Amino acid sequence: MRIAFLLAFLFLFTLPCFGQFTGIQNIIRAGKEDAATLTREYFRPLASGLGASVNAGWTGPIDTTKGLQFSFQLRGSFAIIPPSQKSFDLSNLSLNKVQPANPDYNRAPTLSGSSEAPDILIIDNGVEVAQVTMPKGSGYGWIPVPQLQFSGNIFRHTRLTARLVPEIPIAGYGRASQVGITTSHQINRYLPNQQLPVALSVLIGYNYLVGKRNFNLDLQPNALPDPTYLGNYSNQKLRVQFNTAVVKLMARKSLQAFDIYGGLGLESSNMQVEINGDYPIPVDGIGGTQTQTITDPISYSQNGENTFSLMVGAAYNWRSLTISSDLVAAHIPVWNIGLEVHL
Repeated sequence: MRIAFLLAFLFLFTLPCFGQFTGIQNIIRAGKEDAATLTREYFRPLASGLGASVNAGWTGPIDTTKGLQFSFQLRGSFAIIPPSQKSFDLSNLSLNKVQPANPDYNRAPTLSGSSEAPDILIIDNGVEVAQVTMPKGSGYGWIPVPQLQFSGNIFRHTRLTARLVPEIPIAGYGRASQVGITTSHQINRYLPNQQLPVALSVLIGYNYLVGKRNFNLDLQPNALPDPTYLGNYSNQKLRVQFNTAVVKLMARKSLQAFDIYGGLGLESSNMQVEINGDYPIPVDGIGGTQTQTITDPISYSQNGENTFSLMVGAAYNWRSLTISSDLVAAHIPVWNIGLEVHL
């Protein structure tokens, strides 16, 4: 129970991401095509930012040449989102039914953008059927991901690290779960010159993360109900899934109480977004605004932008504790800090 509470507390720090999911339901009123276009633009920094954050934090200065040893780590990764991914221009999108309510206010924030968002008009057959507010941004220029992970040198020269978060609620913002694993193997002994001044290792990792929440989009005010729909729109769900992978060549140098480490990496991330269930959307009809029900309106996949990365970091060792910090230089840079307790 205490572990579940700790994991839920850690995921509270992802609220700048999870807390913005609610606003997505408003733009579903624009219909499948426009809602998919707007959702993809709004979530654009999430595919790269959260993927980059999840791929960080696997590395650590533990000496894999030693015998059996275990540790657990509390780490935080912060993907720094560039200005170009903090907003988008509505007038540059191919939209069928959506236009800005104020023509002079046509820039909308992404998930990592401003906490102020413009109103949009939904036009059907030349008639305004709804006015809604675009989803707001978090107001932060970064995407945080906390991690609780466990490591063990089960045999010499090899380290395994695992992340395991069962599906847990996040303070009313939805639910999240995660599974991840990496293995790193020291390779000095395979080289012709085994007396190198640094310890070289190869790291391979994979991570799977899922976030879920329910929606409650009801009928547009003053719209007539859909006479063909007999349900109550209670099956509305959002599911966002991330699959990430990383391969790194790492180097480490011990200097008494300090370790200096760095590496070159190849990484990938993929985000899959699904919005399922039944949703009422306003349409122009005889006698005024009518309601049409659409089902499972959005499903798409988007790859993150990070591929090649360069990482450098340092760690301070004090008794059974290691405090580390490293920076990943890539298209989406990531700063990672960690506290490791050796058992």
